[in-house]
Amino acid sequence: MDFSAPSAARTQAPRWPALAMAAVVLTAVGLLVAQRVDDGQVRLVAAIVGYALGALAATALASVYRAGANTARLSTEFRPIPWLDRMVTALLVLGLVVGLAQAFFIATEMAK
Repeated sequence: MDFSAPSAARTQAPRWPALAMAAVVLTAVGLLVAQRVDDGQVRLVAAIVGYALGALAATALASVYRAGANTARLSTEFRPIPWLDRMVTALLVLGLVVGLAQAFFIATEMAK
């Protein structure tokens, strides 16, 4: 008899990339808001960090999440988490929008 608990890591998508993605995207949004509040001036370093977090890191973490979910789907005991899939998609869109806004600010600053 096997009394060990079933491993949830094998039957569900990993949650850590989604949580890390939420932190990264919220930080990028915070940097964007902080730039606009500060007398309307754009700080180049904050814009570069916001772009890296919003566009690059969020995309990488979404890819890690999707790869983990696809690996977990191979199990016959797979249990999908629909709200987590929707959250990752929404965070990816938000991260890309913030990244594009930061890229615009970077390009504007470089053109001056």
